[in-house]
Amino acid sequence: MSLMEGYCNLSKKELKERGDLHDASKYEPPEIEPYIWLTWYHHCKHCNIDFKYPDGVEKLVKEGCDHHLHCNRHHPESHSDPNEMSVLDIVEMVCDWSAISQELNQGSCINYVKQHISKWSFSNEKLNFIFKTITEFDNRYNNKNHK
Repeated sequence: MSLMEGYCNLSKKELKERGDLHDASKYEPPEIEPYIWLTWYHHCKHCNIDFKYPDGVEKLVKEGCDHHLHCNRHHPESHSDPNEMSVLDIVEMVCDWSAISQELNQGSCINYVKQHISKWSFSNEKLNFIFKTITEFDNRYNNKNHK
């Protein structure tokens, strides 16, 4: 997240503080066990290993993911109206999407976002800001890695 220092006047301190808390809930109940299972599921899928959740675990994973989405400000689901997300919330969300896209060797998160953004009811103004933030992140990331 430090890559976005100065964007919309975000300070290094507030980005670091948010980054230090990012996804901390995944390391405590009720999320830790579901996320261990979910991580294993995706590992098996990536490695073409046949895997099926044991009885009851799929429900546990869904409940853990739902808890995570509703308790972390960088997820639109944690807001009664996703348009209430702050600049810092949006920047963290874009950094999160970008990290996942890079982890999956997909480059920018732009295609993922275009395919999935309609599941949230963002205003046009907020959508424009999200896409502007993705472009800014991509530019900063590419400039950092091509120096």
